[in-house]
Amino acid sequence: MKKLSLLLALALLLTLTACKQKEQEPPTPPELVEEDVLRLKELRLEFPRSGLGKDQLARAMKELPELLRTYFEETGTVEVERVIVTVGSSPASTAQALEEGHVDLAFLPGTIALDGPVVLLADAYPLNDGTLQAGSRGLLCAAPTEYGGQLDTRVSSGKPLSLAEVERTRWGTVEGDANYFALWLADSYGEAFGGTATEYDSEDALFRAAAGGEVDAIVIRDDVRVDGAETWTGDGSIWKQLPVLDVTETVYTTVAAVDPELAEGAFAQALEQVLQRMNEEHSDLMTVLGAEAFAPVTEDGLTATRHLAALVEE
Repeated sequence: MKKLSLLLALALLLTLTACKQKEQEPPTPPELVEEDVLRLKELRLEFPRSGLGKDQLARAMKELPELLRTYFEETGTVEVERVIVTVGSSPASTAQALEEGHVDLAFLPGTIALDGPVVLLADAYPLNDGTLQAGSRGLLCAAPTEYGGQLDTRVSSGKPLSLAEVERTRWGTVEGDANYFALWLADSYGEAFGGTATEYDSEDALFRAAAGGEVDAIVIRDDVRVDGAETWTGDGSIWKQLPVLDVTETVYTTVAAVDPELAEGAFAQALEQVLQRMNEEHSDLMTVLGAEAFAPVTEDGLTATRHLAALVEE
């Protein structure tokens, strides 16, 4: 019995000692789950020269690499060790560099046809509520001439313009907005259009021509009448004297396209945040990228721009 009691006492002592040691051990800290972060050793960015001045290019080459690297890091989702910025000799050469894998991210005209790279963002402008609207549409507006009034009356009655009426019209536009006209004609009449449009040097010159009776209808970007309202020289308001005959589909002037490997995951959203911040803090640098602001674009949303790209190639 004494031996048994001694054994029981020893077992109890060992148990109490083990419990005490366990209580004294510091608790194991919870496992820390690190948020997924896309880490890139290098991001190669290129934009075409496209008439940019030497001073603009020099500043962009100097400031963009570190600025973009910092902005990406501060998104918390993408980290880039090194950003390389290059300038392409033309939009076509930059597109080719992107397609061949020599560039990871490129800013290109929307009408450049791409085979493989994915378009993430497109040029955008702010709406009244502060949000950004990607792309823009073209407006076909009647001018305050006798024939322009006839076009407006016909459209207002619910009848589409015939090809003969469109060809008889004296059209006016500016160089950058001529693409809207080409897209509208292709969608509405195919390749049958046999008329022409006079291209003016600026929207102001185009508005003066419309107010002065030089053209019967004009093709402009959808927000241009807002800019021209104060300088309009017609007898009435610009809204009454330039009524809308038709509206084109949305097209994109500039797109941000990437290598397919960067199209998935965190990069797209991080790039949007980076460009938005750069627009807020260094808006003058956005000029080299081709737009003041960028917003997401869907695959379906690119249909009209790709159609326009095919027309431009022809």
